[in-house]
Amino acid sequence: MVVDATIARDGRALIDPRLRALDADVRLPRTQTEATTDVRYFKAAGYDRVIVAGPRSTAAAHEAGSPAVTTTGLDAALAAARLRGAH
Repeated sequence: MVVDATIARDGRALIDPRLRALDADVRLPRTQTEATTDVRYFKAAGYDRVIVAGPRSTAAAHEAGSPAVTTTGLDAALAAARLRGAH
């Protein structure tokens, strides 16, 4: 899962506790470059399902040609991850 850092927060917490509870590889890019690197890494590693959330991560998946599951925010990304497991 690649989630823009700006939407991965929970109040003052840098990482929403729900992300910590996932059985998935989670990346929280702060910049477009980081998002692109994370999406390309998952693609190169052969992950069959990558979930992205946030404008940077979505743009990175599009740029990389990754068949990522695009979600509109953290809640939707978490729901998608729970459906079948995710990266």
